[in-house]
Amino acid sequence: MTNRIAVDVGGTFTDVIVLNEKTQKLRLEKIEIPPDNPVTGVLKGLENASTTFSRGEVFCAW
Repeated sequence: MTNRIAVDVGGTFTDVIVLNEKTQKLRLEKIEIPPDNPVTGVLKGLENASTTFSRGEVFCAW
């Protein structure tokens, strides 16, 4: 299964979007995060979207 994952880390919330390329199912998770630990929002968003990743390409835009 191939998932495309997009993450937007903001000041209060982290948005995690996961697209399953096989089923075309899209999941959106919005997680409130503590400002001192933004990675918490990314990990919790992936967990809530029921996805993990072991390898892949990284594309960053800001």
